[in-house]
Amino acid sequence: MTSLVPPVVAGLYLLALVLFCALHASDRDVHWLSDPVSNYAVGPSGGLFRFYGHLGTVGAALLGILMARSVAPAFPSSVIASMAGVVLARIAVVLVPTDPKGQAPTRRGRLHLLLAIALFTLTWMAISDATPVLAASAWAPWLGGLRQVAMVSLALVVVTMLPPAKPFFGLVERVFLVATMAWFLVAALALWRG
Repeated sequence: MTSLVPPVVAGLYLLALVLFCALHASDRDVHWLSDPVSNYAVGPSGGLFRFYGHLGTVGAALLGILMARSVAPAFPSSVIASMAGVVLARIAVVLVPTDPKGQAPTRRGRLHLLLAIALFTLTWMAISDATPVLAASAWAPWLGGLRQVAMVSLALVVVTMLPPAKPFFGLVERVFLVATMAWFLVAALALWRG
């Protein structure tokens, strides 16, 4: 049964990537260059966004369980804790939507932002700590490359939260999200096929 879980996780992340692309075709009012992905949650594509979000949550939960049960390679407790945090933060981000585009900030919108920051941080921590564990895998070059893309794009997410660079926030956030979903997909393949 456990041997079926890694391909299921990889399939969930592959589907999440497809849905991520579909979101961009579903609501042209959300601009890929400047608007946060969370804006899809409060528009006509809200249902698709929630499905995409829950799919990633299930994928993260299953991958976290795989990592916790893995003996060779064995993941440190920091990875397991980060993956548990990713699952909880993903649930919260979907349950607490952002403010609609153009609306004045609300408490709910600020809470969503804090939860998104926590999610991005925990995702990075899991990837950063887990990549060396999978260094012996045939997938290691892919994992290392995606880790680098995630690191640079996360730094740029922080930079583009500041007013001068804010018009590019949406782009770098999307690069981070795609890189991390791809990392989780490849990690599942590495645990399945070594």
